[in-house]
Parts: sequence; structure tokens; C-alpha cells
Amino acid sequence: MSDFPVKTPFISLENSKRITSLRYFLILLVIFAHNRFVGDRIAETSILFNENAFGYWIKLFFGESISRGVVPLFFMFSSYLQYKKDDPYPRLLKKKARSLLIPFVIWPFINIALILLKMAVNNVVPAIEVFVHERAFLSWGAKEWIKSILGYGNKGGFPLLIQLWFVRDLFVLVVFSPIIKFFVKRFPIEYLIFISFLYFCDIQTDYMSNLAVFFYSLGFFCAEYKIDFFEIADKALWRFLFPLFALIWVYRWTFGVKYSVSEQVMGFAAVFVLIKLSKLFVQNEKFYKVTEYFAGISFFLYCAHYLFLFLNAQVFWINFFPMKNTFWCLAEYFVVWFIVAFVGTGVGILLRKICNPLFVVLNGGRG
Repeated sequence: MSDFPVKTPFISLENSKRITSLRYFLILLVIFAHNRFVGDRIAETSILFNENAFGYWIKLFFGESISRGVVPLFFMFSSYLQYKKDDPYPRLLKKKARSLLIPFVIWPFINIALILLKMAVNNVVPAIEVFVHERAFLSWGAKEWIKSILGYGNKGGFPLLIQLWFVRDLFVLVVFSPIIKFFVKRFPIEYLIFISFLYFCDIQTDYMSNLAVFFYSLGFFCAEYKIDFFEIADKALWRFLFPLFALIWVYRWTFGVKYSVSEQVMGFAAVFVLIKLSKLFVQNEKFYKVTEYFAGISFFLYCAHYLFLFLNAQVFWINFFPMKNTFWCLAEYFVVWFIVAFVGTGVGILLRKICNPLFVVLNGGRG
């Protein structure tokens, strides 16, 4: 999601390629994780939803397994590369304002404009209130607009476009990065204990995610103390790593749901699996070239996928394909995921071809 270059002089070419190879794949996992059209969400509505345990566990496998490592990995990659580049602070802020702050401000208004358009043409597909809160913003004052765009003051600290919390928190961490770098250099053990305590004990605020602080700081640790996380992951054998992660995952969703630490452990383990998986992505040059091409669309797809694309695709589906059994529930899960990924990617590719300057702005300066 952040600006990962294809070739960098400050890390090895292979590691750079492995980071690039993961970018689009990670966003596809995000889309799986955000397809939260499940029974507990619509229990109080009249929507027909009948899914058995098999369908429930299939969704958990795709949406709540290695996908839990996506956002942590993006924070770690971002800070690791930032530390390695070592740009002067004013230059760093200028670059990050272009790649993070400008898209963070623009994308919510694009979605609002699309919603207004939808209201104006009175879509054939009726809106369903549990998913679409289209008219709420029409009565907002200045305070509500600021709170909704930034997310501060909202429940959970989420902005209007929920997925943009990552962009917001990453920019804030960049602003305070000299302080984080100071603690990493001067008090490494004490600071590592502190951020680990925040993360694994799930001490959370509405103003900064403990996950963001932990993995962003972890990237600084790896850069400062020359810890090659790719090399560490590569030493793990799949025949041991896969069963271990499977046990952690099963425990998380059976016995560990009541305990937040199980989620933190699973997220940490998922990061390890994804890093190791990147080795497979770069072994075949043709496959890598495909991942390299779509990597340039990843940030655009991340920003575009949720509010308008996802929710309207779900509304469209339930009006034509009632989910009366597990087959239709799973069909919705995979078909809507494919539609959102396909449409979002296609729009990004088309926009890059016909109006590249606009695409670059929306994509955070990434051409």
C-alpha cells in the first residue's frame, strides 16, 4: 500500500523484488478480510442468510488467517525502507504528504460523490440501510465532517473510509519517526519491551493503533540492527511452519476468541508466513513480472475497494441471489470478492492509460 520501489540501492535486489511481489497479493487478502457479509452482521435484518459450519470455517480460512498479517507487514515494510533510505526530515514529509496525506483527503470525497450520483439517478437496485448510510452526511456540520474524515472521535478511531486508518496512522508515525528512531537507537531493549506490551496486551486507543506502533517500530529495529527478516523466514521449514500456524489459527477461532492475545500471536505468525511465501513468488521470473505489474495498482485498489464498490456489490448480490444455503453464501463470498478485485483493478488500469496524471494523484504519486 505504501510506496515500495522495485529496485533500491539500500537493500538487496532479491529482497526488493520479494516486497514488490507481495503488494498486490496482500491487497487481495485485504478484500477477503473486508467481505464481512456474515450471519452476525445481518442477524437483526430480514435478509435471508443460512450458512452452516463448513461455510463459516471456509470464510475464516480465507479472510481471517494469513490475511491478519497484511497490515502489520505493510507497516513493517514501510518503516524498514524509510529507515534505509534515510531521507532528510523535510524531504521525507514532502514525499509522504504526496503518497499518503493527499490520497487520504481525496478518496473520501470521491466516494461521497459516487454516492450522490447514485442517489441522483435513483438506482434500480434499492439501498439496504444496514449496509448503506447514504443520507447521513447531508446533515453533517463542520465538526462531524472533521471527525468523519480523520476518524478521531469515532468508535474504534476509524475514518469515513474505514481502510484509510492505515494511511492515517502511517503518516502520523512518519511525522513522529525521529522520536521513534531515537528510542530504537538509545533504548532498544526498553522500547521493545514497551511496544511489545502494548501490542500483545492489546492496549488500544482511538488515536493510534498498537499494531501500527509495534510493527512500524519493528521495521526500524530490523533496519538499525541489520536483521534480515527474509533470511530468518527462509530458514523455517514449511513442514513445521504450516502445522504450527494451523494450530495457532484453530486455537484462535475455537478457544482463543475471548483472549485478545491469541489475535496478536496469530497476526505475528501470519507476517512470518507471508514473508516466507514471497520466496515462492520471485522464483519464477514470469510470475514475478505479473506481480510487478499489478503492484502498481495495489494502492489504488486498496483505496477504492471498500465503501462504494464492496457495499454496493453486496447489495446487488442479495437482491438477485438470496443466500438460502451454504452454497449461495459461499458463492457471494467469492464472487463479490472477484467482482470488487476485478472492477477495482480494471478501473485503475484504465485510468492509468487514459488519464495518468489523475491516476498518479489518486495512487499516491505512484505512476
